[in-house]
Amino acid sequence: MGKITDSISKLHPLALMLRGTFISVALLLLGFAAWHASESIRTIATHEKAVAEVIRCNADGSPNSRLKTYSLQVRFQISEGQQTASVNNSQTSYEPGEQMDIYYVPETAYRAKPGGFWGLWSLPGFLTVIGGMFLFYGAWPIKDKKR
Repeated sequence: MGKITDSISKLHPLALMLRGTFISVALLLLGFAAWHASESIRTIATHEKAVAEVIRCNADGSPNSRLKTYSLQVRFQISEGQQTASVNNSQTSYEPGEQMDIYYVPETAYRAKPGGFWGLWSLPGFLTVIGGMFLFYGAWPIKDKKR
């Protein structure tokens, strides 16, 4: 333990602050990733799954934005008959007539969540990778420089 504390005490205060900032950002990103992953797990456990046909797909936000989300209008079959629902914040664009997996609650079947890998796990995966990179850099071993 003495070797680690000796090498930390030899760091420049700005380097120590930078490492602390990287580790703090990493923990924040990993916390958000865990929260989003738990939401995906809760969705799988509490919602009904269906295969829906896309009726309409509209891009949300600025047309110049690199990260686009899409609002979809879908149609799917439930026990009471055919249901139409809106799916917001889909990261994937669909053409009318394409099939997609969705999750819905029978009481509020007019609202649905995108299913499939990208719909459920893209954001937690992305946040985990970026948070891991920040953590890796912030916790990288400090080498003792010979002067």
